[in-house]
Amino acid sequence: MVAREDAAAVVSGIGRASFRPNSRWLATIAGIPVDRVNIAIHSLLCAARLRMPSTQQWQLTQPGEQKHGRSRHAVANRFEPAG
Repeated sequence: MVAREDAAAVVSGIGRASFRPNSRWLATIAGIPVDRVNIAIHSLLCAARLRMPSTQQWQLTQPGEQKHGRSRHAVANRFEPAG
């Protein structure tokens, strides 16, 4: 299970004006390991709280907002590996 604090930190990072769509950047900003950032991102995608229309555009959504027909697996492979 993803810690709510991790998901909240990722959401906060994504909401920044200086946001960069990069797991390592989010880990630095959130102060958590990149693996936990990727788990939080995956959780947000599965809960439809985050959309990634492109590699450079991530969009936070409201709870209950309509999902697009694109496969979540297509964006899951864009995460950066830890290490």
